[in-house]
Amino acid sequence: MLQRAEDLAYGNWPEILNSLGVDSSYFRGKAGPCPFCADGGKDRYIWQDKNGGRYLCRHCTDARYRSGMDFLMRFHACTFVEACNLVREHFNVPSGYGAGEVLLPKRDPVRKEPVVDVEAARARMQRVWDQSRPITPGDPVDLYLRSRVPRLVSISPMIHLHPRLGYYRVADVPSEKPVLAGYFPTMLVRGFDAAGNLVQLHKTYLTPGGAKADVPHVKKTDRGVGCNSFALRLDDPVGNTLGVSEGIETALAASLLDGLPVWPCHSAGILANFVLPEHLRGRVTKVVIYADSDELKNGHRAGIEAAKALADRCRRDRIRTMIVRPAKVGADMADLAMLA
Repeated sequence: MLQRAEDLAYGNWPEILNSLGVDSSYFRGKAGPCPFCADGGKDRYIWQDKNGGRYLCRHCTDARYRSGMDFLMRFHACTFVEACNLVREHFNVPSGYGAGEVLLPKRDPVRKEPVVDVEAARARMQRVWDQSRPITPGDPVDLYLRSRVPRLVSISPMIHLHPRLGYYRVADVPSEKPVLAGYFPTMLVRGFDAAGNLVQLHKTYLTPGGAKADVPHVKKTDRGVGCNSFALRLDDPVGNTLGVSEGIETALAASLLDGLPVWPCHSAGILANFVLPEHLRGRVTKVVIYADSDELKNGHRAGIEAAKALADRCRRDRIRTMIVRPAKVGADMADLAMLA
């Protein structure tokens, strides 16, 4: 029986859209430029994970929330049927148009577990990682990170350089596959779940001189295995305290300033879902959460709210917590490192 694309995609839209070329910054839960408006704007657009995933633009959606499916159709300029098949292709399930599959709002949707070939996904990510190498002084990743975090003492061996990774952009014709736009030196960091399984691969595309590559979306994640709780493990703690944050640069800056190992979690949503790894339970008794000091947008501060949600959950698990954030609104730990 053909699976409804909307059921497969429910709650998984950021992962799906990111794999199809949409920058992950559009799913941070922060107000920002609209990907569809001609002039973009500054803070007219926002994404919510509510109701399976939805977005709003005060300009082009008349301040009404629209579904992740609508986002996909607009981004790829494709029909509903084509969008459904893109979703099924993402989960490696048969494509086609199911009887009764129409673009109507669903009431009380029942989320179905997506069909993902986990072993194949991990093998794909591991192949890319095996092609990479540790950072060396003066290479593109070294230059990039030292420009973002001045006085950086050392770079974790868990951060690698892929010397020539392909960047794919969305095809001009929606029915065609993504187009290879070129090869770039790329910073890679693996994401692991609490059990130590490889579930994600973070990519930052660069120039040979260590600047951000001139591509539509500099930072991407792999398709992954559909996990929404992972960390980009850098240095293991040697004491009883571990730091966590959103971005890689934020983690490195926080570690430089406070002398703690800090693990980035890629986004506010993933940070809120962080789970202390099994091998650290009993040894790590305190978690320091480095939150982005977000501006108030549509009544929310995504980074701060994520930090508070994680702190509450840690305390319920009898893990001591502390939230650290810059006093200046709109800043993160990397901004503080620039001033130190």
